[in-house]
Amino acid sequence: MSAPLFEVPPSTSLASGRIGQILRDANLDATDSHHGAMLNDMSPHLGQKAGGIRFKALRFAKSDINDNLEEMATESKKITSAVGYAKDWKEVCLKQLQIPESDMNNIKASMAEMAYTGFLQNRVSLDSWFSLYVIMIPCIYGWHQIAKKLENDPKTNKKTKFYETWIKPNLDDNSANKLSAFLESNREFHTSGFTTSRWAQLFVTALKLELCLFDSVLPQTGSAES
Repeated sequence: MSAPLFEVPPSTSLASGRIGQILRDANLDATDSHHGAMLNDMSPHLGQKAGGIRFKALRFAKSDINDNLEEMATESKKITSAVGYAKDWKEVCLKQLQIPESDMNNIKASMAEMAYTGFLQNRVSLDSWFSLYVIMIPCIYGWHQIAKKLENDPKTNKKTKFYETWIKPNLDDNSANKLSAFLESNREFHTSGFTTSRWAQLFVTALKLELCLFDSVLPQTGSAES
């Protein structure tokens, strides 16, 4: 039996590195005028989620499922779910984080957000349908791993808005498990010496962009203590 396409050993977990530290620093009460800056800065990521909708729509157009109606239905549902996810995040920003809608509408995308969205749109035209799923590993699988580590960290303050709006939702492993199952069931049809190397490059680039996305809001949090 071949090894899984992706596997993150505990000793080198994504949650042990830079993203984990950023999120530990961000685990603050948003009602505090200084420490709330991190949460307010999460609102621009709505644009990144909108970019994700376009990415999934374009990825669907590249699928090799031919005329299989069931698979078409499954793929189209992923686009619909992405729209729902973006709407849900906007509701979180408006109601739970209490960010004025006028502020959200006027926020311009950060360089990190534009770089990530641009990368996704660019890869759609250059990479294979399956490779476009590999790109999602750092986000879908990585976020769950980070949330799980923070949940089990005794230092994590579970009475914060950040816990309720980011850590808690990402404890759900449903999306991570679905991605893992999909990759394992399809990779034998897409694997070659070249593609394996290409997948590694895509994973590393996507991971770096995830780091930049989170890191783009860190300077405004000051010297925070979780």
